[in-house]
Amino acid sequence: AGQDATAGSKLAFLEEGYCTSTPSEPFDGAIDIASMDCAKIMEFVFISRWKLWQQLDGELAEANQTSSAASGGALQTLRRSSRASSLVSAHVHIITAVASQRAECFSEHVRLLLTVSLRQMKALSTEQVKQLWFASQDGFANEAEHSSRLKAWLSEAVGLLDADLRTLKTVLQTWTPP
Repeated sequence: AGQDATAGSKLAFLEEGYCTSTPSEPFDGAIDIASMDCAKIMEFVFISRWKLWQQLDGELAEANQTSSAASGGALQTLRRSSRASSLVSAHVHIITAVASQRAECFSEHVRLLLTVSLRQMKALSTEQVKQLWFASQDGFANEAEHSSRLKAWLSEAVGLLDADLRTLKTVLQTWTPP
């Protein structure tokens, strides 16, 4: 059903197998948002969010596979939490900068989705600060509790991004360049 929904899409990156196919254009390592066409900007938004989801899902899988003692204890839990939070923060800042520089590319529906997502990601950031607060208060006396908080946070972040990606894909299927 998912493949049928994207078959008529004007945006190739929404089609099944796009990310595993050979690139049509060579990539020189630079991204110039000012000269990029709007379809490529939407591709950047979608794929960067998808890559963030992949990274956080990997962190969650790793956190679920190892006990806190085996994975480096409370310090490793704190590092994993900070790394994941930094990835989310960087993504939000980059997408916000792109949206402000090229507002004409973002339809009302895409802007609404990104605004709602921003609010949800703010809540994620607040929860990560709480993790740091708890760690500073008890000095990692309760490693299991810190690990449990991290897993819950990562699970929430992965779920949020998964829902965002599904919604963004639906919105972009009807998106037309300005």
